[in-house]
Amino acid sequence: MSPYRPSTLTRLSVLAALVLSLAGAEAVLAQTHSVEITPNFGYRWGGRILDEDNPALDFDANLRDDISYGLMINLPVSKHVQIELLADRQSTGLRREALFTPSEPGFELDVTYYQIGVLGQWPTGRVTPFVVGGIGVVDLRPDVAGLSSSRRLSSSLGGGIKIGLSENVGIRLEARGFWSDTSGSRWEWGDDCGRDRCSWERERDLVQSQVKVGVIFQF
Repeated sequence: MSPYRPSTLTRLSVLAALVLSLAGAEAVLAQTHSVEITPNFGYRWGGRILDEDNPALDFDANLRDDISYGLMINLPVSKHVQIELLADRQSTGLRREALFTPSEPGFELDVTYYQIGVLGQWPTGRVTPFVVGGIGVVDLRPDVAGLSSSRRLSSSLGGGIKIGLSENVGIRLEARGFWSDTSGSRWEWGDDCGRDRCSWERERDLVQSQVKVGVIFQF
């Protein structure tokens, strides 16, 4: 798996620190009956695809850690609950796994999540902690002639805080994990398989983690 990129994570940390220092004590987002539109960017890492799970590959591959960007739309249900629509893209690439040699190049790949979910929040003044979960699809789109995109079931779970800068503008800091069903499930039969002696085996799915920061516009 590709190493982390310290320079990118450092930029996100510095930006988060600046946001916290700029947020005034009286700044607070409106808490109810408002739609939130949040463009964001972040850093996503992790992910592995086995060759048997994808006919385009003849090797096991890791996804390159890289920048991501997206958009979230939150629709109010109550003071504490929102419905969330999420689109989040990462332009990355697949690299061959290698234990004792540098990883060999594969091909470029866009990984985009489209999900609908529920956000629960607990307003405490200008800072609002939240947890969020979603379900939808992941679109895997290779940058290779002759290969078509693939859409698979995906889900996510995360949490973070919203920081009010004014009545209609704020900052959202979030960490989230994504799971996608990129593999198959099958019964594993043996010669002596009986009623209690067969096992259920599930190949490894695509799992990624992400940290991101966004600007909230509230209407």
